[in-house]
Amino acid sequence: MGDRTSRAMVSVALVGVGPTWDLRYRDAIHRLESKLSVKAVCDSVQIRAMAVASEFEAAHLTCPWQLTQRTDLHAWLILDPGWYATYPAELAARHRLSALFTNPFCSPIPKLLSVLEQSLDWGESLMPEFPQRFTPATIRLRELVATKLGRIRRIEVAVPTGTADSQGIGDWMSLNPPEFIGLIDWCSCLIGNSSGTIALPPTGGASQLDLQFPAHPSRPEANATIRFQADSGPIIRRVECERGTATISSPTQISWQAGDVQGDEELCQERSPYEIILDQFCRRALGGLVPTPTVQQAINAIKTAEQARLRVVNGG
Repeated sequence: MGDRTSRAMVSVALVGVGPTWDLRYRDAIHRLESKLSVKAVCDSVQIRAMAVASEFEAAHLTCPWQLTQRTDLHAWLILDPGWYATYPAELAARHRLSALFTNPFCSPIPKLLSVLEQSLDWGESLMPEFPQRFTPATIRLRELVATKLGRIRRIEVAVPTGTADSQGIGDWMSLNPPEFIGLIDWCSCLIGNSSGTIALPPTGGASQLDLQFPAHPSRPEANATIRFQADSGPIIRRVECERGTATISSPTQISWQAGDVQGDEELCQERSPYEIILDQFCRRALGGLVPTPTVQQAINAIKTAEQARLRVVNGG
């Protein structure tokens, strides 16, 4: 029993232990301690690496390249690389080491795309992080689509940016790339396809983006509209399906209607999106066939978001 448990453990290195580590992954790793073991911690700030390493009785390192020389690691968790920027992701991809690339969309877009495209060439060892896919409300929406609502035909998303002019919306896109790119991925992932075209409607100006998803033998044509609104509050997502509708007003709240049946649910968040992401990554690192976010999906979402930003800034 002990040997089987040991083989099922994923030995990981933490790369960068700043805000992403503290706010998102520290608790998730402790909750999954039966599945993973932290063997090394690498951070550009030595005292920070030493502090976290002591928490796990792990080695502390200050150079990502040193991690490539370790033979006791299954995977890397690239969290807050700091001035290393995309270098750890490049190393992991080049050496074909399984790596969870968290919060990557704060990196400069040209450099990030280069790293992701190289990862495809070298065997796609990176797994991008898309937490919007794994909120309780989104997971519940998937269940409803499969059981009551039917296939998705249209998505409408209202995004409060505090402004409705092109300059302000362009600034919001530039300042919030993880949220904006993640939102485009959310639409694509739910519909089951990357967007074929993106457009600014003639009457909507910069305040509205239309995404068109072409038909597929197993899926009808679908579309998504993202509206930027000059107010504050949460992002509201409305989904129209073959047999009903659903509205997500927070990560844990969803209301829906299918014929005469309806529901208004406040969901319990037993596991954070980051714990779910980490759990899936561990299973993939051990060779499991897990439907995790792919590098190609990240590339598609980044390119669509950048195309949208340029169209907004340039007025179409």
